[in-house]
Amino acid sequence: MISLSNVIKSPQTSGTEGKQISILPLEQFIPVLNEGKTELRVNEQQKKQEIESLLQQAEDEAKRLKEQAQLEIEQMQQQLNNLRQKQLEEIELLKEEAIQSGYQSGFEQGKEEAFRQYEQKLTEASHIVEVAKHDYEQMLSEAEPQMIDIAHLLANRVLGERFEVNAEHWNQMLEQVMREVREHEEVKLYVTPAWYEHTVKQKEELKQLLSRTENLFIYPDLNLPTNGCVVETRLGRMEATLDRQLLELKNQLQEMLEGLHK
Repeated sequence: MISLSNVIKSPQTSGTEGKQISILPLEQFIPVLNEGKTELRVNEQQKKQEIESLLQQAEDEAKRLKEQAQLEIEQMQQQLNNLRQKQLEEIELLKEEAIQSGYQSGFEQGKEEAFRQYEQKLTEASHIVEVAKHDYEQMLSEAEPQMIDIAHLLANRVLGERFEVNAEHWNQMLEQVMREVREHEEVKLYVTPAWYEHTVKQKEELKQLLSRTENLFIYPDLNLPTNGCVVETRLGRMEATLDRQLLELKNQLQEMLEGLHK
């Protein structure tokens, strides 16, 4: 059997021996997270506005929870003030009753009992306020991961729908991937089955971007996410998936919220 590698050789193979070829970091062709570092012809301003909108929704949700907790604390404070006023009125009432009845000893006893009840109610009300503050802080702490997940799901839906309805973005992502590996002699491109037929039709156009590549192979991969692709050369594999972009977005949201606590 004749090996294809012995038949097809690059005319410039000897000229590239010893040359170190580096693969740029993934973020340079992720269109969501690295505006300005990519050559994709995507509307960067629109993507920036979408991400800012997601962050704003998370911030608004945190603000709403904070205002709700603050309102509950104010209501409890008002109840405490009403309780204080009620106790003072009861003390005055006991005083008047004692004076009118002429039993000074009874007045003193009633006053002491009223003060004792007042102090007890005051302690209980103060405890309620402290519990409310603790619940408020805990509620915010528990809500932050949920807000991150909500923003992540929203981004997933927005970006996922974009890829489903617009093949141009898919083509642009593939073009950028090809530019990153254009110096390699053999390139293998793994794509999700949903995009396999479409990608095969673009094969000749993609090959035009590969200056030193003899062979470009395109394979369907059932293990990839819906909008994912992986490019492989002799130096290794490089991922370009929507899930990776969304994971980076989620990490950025987490870092943003952690920064707010510092």
